[in-house]
Amino acid sequence: MEITDKGKNNKIIGDLKGEGKIRIEGNNNKIVIDGLISNINFKICGNNNIMHIKENVSVFKGLKATITGNESKLEIKKNTTIVKAYILINEDKNKVEIGEDCMFSDNVIILASDSHSIISTDTGKCINAHKNGVTIGNHVWIGMNVLILKDVKIGDNSIVAGGAVVTYKKAEKNIIIAGNPSKKIKKGVTWERKTPTEDEIAQEVQLQGKINKGNIHCFIEERLLNENYLKRLSGWAYLDNLDSAQSEIYIEIKNKKYKKIYKAKMNERPDIANNSNNKKHLNSGFSIIFPGNINKNQIEDINVIIKNTNNIYETKISL
Repeated sequence: MEITDKGKNNKIIGDLKGEGKIRIEGNNNKIVIDGLISNINFKICGNNNIMHIKENVSVFKGLKATITGNESKLEIKKNTTIVKAYILINEDKNKVEIGEDCMFSDNVIILASDSHSIISTDTGKCINAHKNGVTIGNHVWIGMNVLILKDVKIGDNSIVAGGAVVTYKKAEKNIIIAGNPSKKIKKGVTWERKTPTEDEIAQEVQLQGKINKGNIHCFIEERLLNENYLKRLSGWAYLDNLDSAQSEIYIEIKNKKYKKIYKAKMNERPDIANNSNNKKHLNSGFSIIFPGNINKNQIEDINVIIKNTNNIYETKISL
């Protein structure tokens, strides 16, 4: 990491082994990088600003982020992937917050300010200052060539269609936003990373052999409920030393009366293999559609199980 610090009392904390550039012109700024990240170009011009990039954030082509002003903040939460994006935060006390497990396609632009003032001829006052900054929820898919403008709020599990110019300020969950200017075109949806396929309802199975407690790395990205019934789970899971291509993933649901095990569909997750720096974890993604009789309120335990040849491991998860 190439670092240029032209100020006083600035702090750059974290894993700085990746490729990229960081430049600070100002005082009392902080940049925190919780995990290995590459292909970044960060610049701060001002005082008392914060950039915080949390663990397992992946950048494939490039992430350029600039703060010009004072007391502003950029936060990108864990497990988010970015092909290529540019984020500009102007004005004092402004912000861009990006939630967990978001997916940014190519050429996404976020402008948290108009950058130049629009003046009322009646009052002589500026009428286009930012108000709340940009907030993007968890598990949001941003399509190619999207422009996100100041004070936008995008709710959890939502999708922004390619080419949209987003001015939408209602943080509604599970919607599709499209157009210029953008508008809601569909509700009651979510998304997952795998290629579109026709899904099948999982069948209950029996596993033979001893189930061991294992140090399974697991993250549930999507939990879909229909009223009180569990309909769908998706995410990723792997064991450090096991090849996911030779593994199977199951979900076990238990209460005092019964134990049911369902086999999940697996899919490739190059982002997880990249973050773990291990090609064995490429096939660690999974999704599962449950039959319609699993009442969430009757579930006492839910486990992820990984079977690899003759070895079976499990770990407890929560909804």
